[in-house]
Amino acid sequence: MDNASKAILIAGGILIAMLIIGIGVVMFGSVRGLSETYDVEMETDQIQSYNSNFVKFVGREDIMAQEIVTLVNFCKDYESKNDVDIVVNIEGVAGVDATEFTGDDLLDIIKGAYKEEEGKTQIIYYTCNEGNIVYTEQGLVNQITFQKTQNNF
Repeated sequence: MDNASKAILIAGGILIAMLIIGIGVVMFGSVRGLSETYDVEMETDQIQSYNSNFVKFVGREDIMAQEIVTLVNFCKDYESKNDVDIVVNIEGVAGVDATEFTGDDLLDIIKGAYKEEEGKTQIIYYTCNEGNIVYTEQGLVNQITFQKTQNNF
């Protein structure tokens, strides 16, 4: 009887150990799935954050040259840290990779944003439509085009 009692205790211990291991495996699978979901959400948030630097111009007809220069500088900085090419097209200025804009080019953009007419300085405004933005396969903006507006203020 003594041996049977020990056998039952050993069998019970093994069953409890198997139950604990099974629960651990299920919990590990759940945590791993949660981690993968978090990674996808994080990547989506990063793409949206990056794209927000461009899509904020969509539909606006009062974009000033200084805002475009700021965007070009953002693109140059982003390109220097990542292996990407971002093209910024500006009506009246050749569209080039953002890193190819020199300080003089940016100064010319700002100077070209003002014109004298009948003794008054008029500001040239730009516009950007949804069709003026090109996305990569991953959903990142890699090209944007600005056009002069017809109704400059």
